[in-house]
Amino acid sequence: MPKFSRGSSLNGRVNTREIPVDPARVAEWEALGGGAPKIQDAFPDLGADDREFLLFGITPEEEASAFPPEAQE
Repeated sequence: MPKFSRGSSLNGRVNTREIPVDPARVAEWEALGGGAPKIQDAFPDLGADDREFLLFGITPEEEASAFPPEAQE
């Protein structure tokens, strides 16, 4: 499975994640710039965690740590 590396928009740390998508498709999408087509349209087969990683370099663990669920009242 291809590995992608991205700098996290939360902390700048470079993260690497395996994502089941052809790297050439990602490169073509990135070359379009501006997010057109939207990532969910370009890669409907990817889950939200993989799409967030491609966009922002954020892992699910970083997101959970930065944005913990609000305490139940």
